Amino acid sequence: MSFLLGSQVASEVLVKGKQKGSQLSTELFGYDFVNLAVKLLVFAVIAVIIDKLHFVITGVPNVAAAILAAFGLNVPTKEPDFMAKLFSPEGFSGIRYWDIIKFALIILVAMEWIMYMQAQKKLGGEASPTTMAVFALITFALTVFTIPELLAKLRSRVSAGGN
Repeated sequence: MSFLLGSQVASEVLVKGKQKGSQLSTELFGYDFVNLAVKLLVFAVIAVIIDKLHFVITGVPNVAAAILAAFGLNVPTKEPDFMAKLFSPEGFSGIRYWDIIKFALIILVAMEWIMYMQAQKKLGGEASPTTMAVFALITFALTVFTIPELLAKLRSRVSAGGN
C-alpha cells in the first residue's frame, strides 16, 4: 500500500514539476524546452524498447519462444539479414541501429527549431536570440557526440575497402 502511495506522490510531483518547468521555459524562451525534452525522452525510450525487443528475438531459444507462444505472444526467432547486421557491432555498411537513432534525434531537434521559427514568423514576431541559441546548443551537442563517431566509421570502412 505504501508503494502505491509513494508512486502516486512521485507521479504528482513529476506532473507538477513538468507543468512548472514548461511554464518557466515558455516564459523565459518563448518555447517549451521541457516538452521538447519529454518528446526526445519518449523517442529514446521507444528506441530502447525496440533494441530490447531485438535482443529478445535473437536471444530467445525455441523453448522460451514456445512458452511465450502459450501465452499468445508469438516471438519470431529468426530475423532478416539486414536487421542482424544493423544491430551487430559492425553494423550494416558500418551504420548501426544506434547511429540511426542518434541521427534521428538531431533531425527531430532541427525540425522543432524550424517549426519554432515558422511559428514566430506567422505570429508576426521574430525568434528570440536566446531561444535560437538554446536550439543551436542542443543541436551542436547532439552533433558533436554523433557525427565524428559516424564519420570515423565511414572513413575506416572506405580506407579498408580501398586497400
